Amino acid sequence: MTKHLLTLALALAPGAAFAQPWQAPPPPPDPSAPPPPPQAASSELVVQQPDGSVSSVQSARDLQYNLVFGPEPVSSGGRLELSVTQGLNGMGIGLSLAALSGSRSPGVYAGASILGGGLGLATALVLTRDGITEGQSSAINMGTLYGGLGALFLSFGIADGLSVQAVGGIFAAGLTLGTVGGIVASFQRPLAGRVQFAGSLGVWSSFVSAHLFLATQGYGSFSRDDSAGAVRVFGLTSFGTLGAGLLAGALLAPNVNVTASRMRFINLAAVGGATVVGLSSMLFALESRDENALLTAYGIGAIAGAVGGAALGYLLTNRHDEFWFQQRQGQVASRRGFELNLLPGGPNGTPGLSLGGTF
Repeated sequence: MTKHLLTLALALAPGAAFAQPWQAPPPPPDPSAPPPPPQAASSELVVQQPDGSVSSVQSARDLQYNLVFGPEPVSSGGRLELSVTQGLNGMGIGLSLAALSGSRSPGVYAGASILGGGLGLATALVLTRDGITEGQSSAINMGTLYGGLGALFLSFGIADGLSVQAVGGIFAAGLTLGTVGGIVASFQRPLAGRVQFAGSLGVWSSFVSAHLFLATQGYGSFSRDDSAGAVRVFGLTSFGTLGAGLLAGALLAPNVNVTASRMRFINLAAVGGATVVGLSSMLFALESRDENALLTAYGIGAIAGAVGGAALGYLLTNRHDEFWFQQRQGQVASRRGFELNLLPGGPNGTPGLSLGGTF
């Protein structure tokens, strides 16, 4: 028993050399005092609002990228978007090559589609293993989209006497050339917002042209005896306006400062406006029971709805990119996202629901 006590005493004895003088414990916190503000990360600041609330804002000076003015960061979302789109592109090219071969076997088309999709997906993943920006991804995907649309409109424009093999060759060439053009453009490291602007302008130009075609009964080319002539006019005019819109967008894009997310909101609003107003216009024209009147109502309504929807989207997202403009000026900017809230009650206390939010 004595041996164990001595061992314990010797083990505790060295601690006496590090003994500190006694200090009084700190006073207990005051329950009535306000709680201290939360600690923020190195890239954030905590701001005390006049009403006593605390908000966290991000210091724009700490970021090394800018989504409006550049440079853009490497984006995992951009890589995912590119991989999915190029997988679909590979499927389209595979189907086109199967048609070009003249095969009539469903197995050949299915196999070509699966093989092409797998090659497109694998190629995109391998070539972007070191990263890719959203702007580069958008440029390649936009090239693919324009190649497919151009092939479609060109096929309509020269539809007379075309065989299935010829149509397959046009689509294979269009998708391939469009993708290659997008890859070439991606080496310039374009900004995603400007790519979206240029591409959107071309697509909406062809949309307006196609619906003017419907509203004017094919620019006067509708005829029961020559339907091929109307299809030819539609294809060639749509092909021309698609290219002209893309060219105009490419020339204007360097002077347009916008993020890709804001352009998506504007495009989505334009699609919604065109769909709602266009179909509503057809409903109002049903009483006439005239096919030409229905096409006129739909064509004009869809164009007006697209313009109105785009304008509404532009106004609602007016402050969407404010953070990046403040960052360029070296300011501390509040980074607030797009918010929508559904609240009980209507205007002036009436029953119902209200929709509110920040944009």
